[in-house]
Amino acid sequence: MNFKDCRGNVDTRLAKLEKGEFDAIILASAGIKRLGLSEKITDYFDPSIMIPSVTQGIIAIETRASDKRINEIIETLHCKTTELISICERSFLQVHQATCNTPVACHAVFNGKILMVKGFKANPDGSNAKTFSEGAKVTSKDDAFQLGKLLAEKFLQ
Repeated sequence: MNFKDCRGNVDTRLAKLEKGEFDAIILASAGIKRLGLSEKITDYFDPSIMIPSVTQGIIAIETRASDKRINEIIETLHCKTTELISICERSFLQVHQATCNTPVACHAVFNGKILMVKGFKANPDGSNAKTFSEGAKVTSKDDAFQLGKLLAEKFLQ
């Protein structure tokens, strides 16, 4: 199996696939769907097979702190569960001091009151790849942060 970079926008990448330059390409399904190209999607990676990047699929809205009216409206959209998942995953990333080029991934999901988090880390060349998971009862932002940190520390030992 050979892997190689595939540069260009989505249309360029799909054209390369159709010309036979690649047997397959991996793209974010959200972007493909947004472009109205859902019929091009042939499969999805389950997070149990390929752990996604930190906070994939989480939508954030940024507002002016001083705009009370807008903040009250936005608060109705706030999801506490999603916030705790985001904090957990981001603390995992923070401990690793990761950038967008660091081969790390993290995915958290609630199973009842237990937040289950799975992480991945490898060397930049792909060697020494490791996966660990952890779970804990999470009811606060601090609990979520500590769980992500605990998982990250497993990789550092």
